[in-house]
Amino acid sequence: MPKKPVFWVNGNYYDCRTVIDQILEKYGRNNVTILDGSSDSVERVFANLVETDLFAAGTKVIRLRGLPPDYTLIVDYLKYVGKNRVLIIEAPFNRTAGARKTSASKTNLFKAIKKDGKIYDFPVIIKTDKARNWAITVSENENKKKLESNAADLLVKLKHCNLDQIFLELDKLSTYIGKRRKITVEDVSRCVLDSNEFNVWSLVDHVTDSNLQESIAVLEDLWRQKNFIYLLEPLVGGLIARFKLLLFAREIGGINAKTMFSYLSEFKKKAKDSKNPPVSTYNIRSLSSFSYSKVVKDAHLRMGTVRITEILDVLYFTQNSLRALGSVPASSRLLITNMVETLCGRISVRDFFGCHSGRNGMMVSTI
Repeated sequence: MPKKPVFWVNGNYYDCRTVIDQILEKYGRNNVTILDGSSDSVERVFANLVETDLFAAGTKVIRLRGLPPDYTLIVDYLKYVGKNRVLIIEAPFNRTAGARKTSASKTNLFKAIKKDGKIYDFPVIIKTDKARNWAITVSENENKKKLESNAADLLVKLKHCNLDQIFLELDKLSTYIGKRRKITVEDVSRCVLDSNEFNVWSLVDHVTDSNLQESIAVLEDLWRQKNFIYLLEPLVGGLIARFKLLLFAREIGGINAKTMFSYLSEFKKKAKDSKNPPVSTYNIRSLSSFSYSKVVKDAHLRMGTVRITEILDVLYFTQNSLRALGSVPASSRLLITNMVETLCGRISVRDFFGCHSGRNGMMVSTI
């Protein structure tokens, strides 16, 4: 047990979320204040630690997502943390302090929390055997689905032992198999795409910009691949996972697609090829104030949650339609082409749903 209820939580999204849920279960969820390190000043953190709300019931829990400038000064206010005041610092992995760019984990604040509080530092990329066991356990605990051992082996191989990517794929696989209890290696083969095999990210960028010409060019590259029919479900699944991440980010704060995907581009790299620390979905919460200020200037590029939700509706519809069509190259190719035209605004969502629902026949591509 820590001497003080102050916690430093960092690492992959699932394990961070799990431990934070455990902390909230212990200290209460009725009086929780959430602060954003990318926009809230350190003075607001001080105020929440010092001030007492006479009308609030129970222990006050302060959740600081990311670290604001001058965050190292928080160390002087840890004396206010105690029986009725809890501080959780979330995802401070990439934050530095001072002119010398000292790593957050080397500051006096981190050392003080390590001494009197609790440090949770969960890995994002781990060894193959551990990633396999992690995936099997998370699938059972999170989605109540049994991930077969050979399916876990393939999943870990395709996602290069990245726990955040594996977690997203497990969610997608759970949706794919529906009421079925087990996730098989065949399910993984059909739904999970090795991001090094096909550049889903370029298609995401073009759809974000409503750039139909470049989106179709990406598809033309796909059609030239041998047995492209088997890449279509993984392609749609990959798009779903990425737009779900963007929706998650938009719900946290105003982050436009271009900047969001530049951060998430680390997902498609192996650890040894990446120049930066692995990007986890949890680290999205701690985007620096500098990055945030840049995206605000690009208001015309920002996507609203309504549009992202509409895109996801189209993608889920396409995913279900592909399953219904089976391995029919011509029909599946037309479906994917119409999907891209809809995402880029050439075809209305209503027409796309109507013409591919079986009531009015198949739509002819406008390209």
